Amino acid sequence: MRRHDNDVTKLSWQPTQGDPLDYFFDTAYLNHTLATYCPQMRVHASLDALYDVPGLLDPLRIRAEDLGQELANGSVIVKPHEWAAHLQQRIDLKAPADKRGGVPLRVHIESAAHNSWPVAADPPAVAANFGRILRVRQDCRRLAGAVLFQLAQQFGLRIDPRKGYQPSAGGDAAADDSDSFAGVHLRTEADGGDKFPPYTTQAANYLNYLVMARAPVAYLATGATAKDVTAFTERARDFNVTVVSKRDLLPEGAERAALDSLTVDQRALVDYEVMLRAGLVLGTSEGQFDWNLALRRAWAFGSGPEGVPASTIKSMQWKDDYTVLWGDENAGVSALRATIWP
Repeated sequence: MRRHDNDVTKLSWQPTQGDPLDYFFDTAYLNHTLATYCPQMRVHASLDALYDVPGLLDPLRIRAEDLGQELANGSVIVKPHEWAAHLQQRIDLKAPADKRGGVPLRVHIESAAHNSWPVAADPPAVAANFGRILRVRQDCRRLAGAVLFQLAQQFGLRIDPRKGYQPSAGGDAAADDSDSFAGVHLRTEADGGDKFPPYTTQAANYLNYLVMARAPVAYLATGATAKDVTAFTERARDFNVTVVSKRDLLPEGAERAALDSLTVDQRALVDYEVMLRAGLVLGTSEGQFDWNLALRRAWAFGSGPEGVPASTIKSMQWKDDYTVLWGDENAGVSALRATIWP
C-alpha cells in the first residue's frame, strides 16, 4: 500500500488494482526463484493474461477468519495443520465440484487480520527462508550498499553484523577497533497515531541503551517527524553519539538524486537493507518493520526465535545480541512476533 509522500496518513491504494509488485520488490528475482524451485507452479504477472479464461473475473471470496478455526491473540491460527481442510470444505460448499464443469476456479482469500499464519508451524528451513523470496528492489539495495560504504569510510567501521555490536575500547568512532554501528528506528510519524510510544519514551530507551553500549555512531531510519529527528540528533550529541541518516551519508550527485527520486516508502526500503547489517538494532515492538528486522537477524546471525531467552525487563519484548525491541506486551505484539516471516 502506497502512502502519499506529502501526507503519510493517506493511502493511495485501490483494492481492485493496487501498485505493481516491483513498487517494493525485485520481481525478476522472485520469478527466477519460483521457476527454479517450484517449476510446477505457473506464475502470471497479471489477471490480464487470463482474459480468455471463464469466471476468473468474479472470484470466490473467502475470509480466512470465517473458516471456523480457533484464533489466538485475535488473529493467529491455533491449529494451522487443519487450515487446508477447512479451506477446501468452504470452497466445496460455495462452489461444489460437480457444478464447476472443469472450468478453473479463482479463489480470493480475504483477511481482515494480516497476521494469521504462525511461522513456527512450518519446518525451520521454511521459516528461515520463505520470506526471502521477496527481495527488496535492486535500486534500493544499491543505495543501501552506498550508504554502508560511506558509514565504513567516514567512521572507520568494520561492518560485520554476524558479530553483533562490540564497541571499541574507548568508545571512539575513529578508533581502529571500531567495528560497527547501531541502527535506530524512531517511530513518531503521524500515520502511527497512538499505536507507538511517545517520542520521549522511545528517545529515552534508545539513548540510554546507546550510552550503555558505548555506541559512537547511530544510524537513524525513516519513521520520525523532522522535529523529533532534530531533537534526537541534538540530544545524542550530548552523549557523544553521532546520529546520521542515509541522506547525510550519500554525497551530492547521482546517488543522492536516485534517493530523492524514490517515494517515501521506497526510501524506507533503503533503511531496511542498511539496518539488517547494523551491529545493533534498537526499535519498538509495535512495528512490523522492527519485528521483521529482529526475526530476520535472529535467524541469519543467531539461533532463531527459539534461542532468545525471555527478557527480564518488562518493557522489552525482544532482546538478543543483535536487536532490542521495547514495548508493552499485548495481543497485537504477540501476534506480530508469531506471524512475521523473517
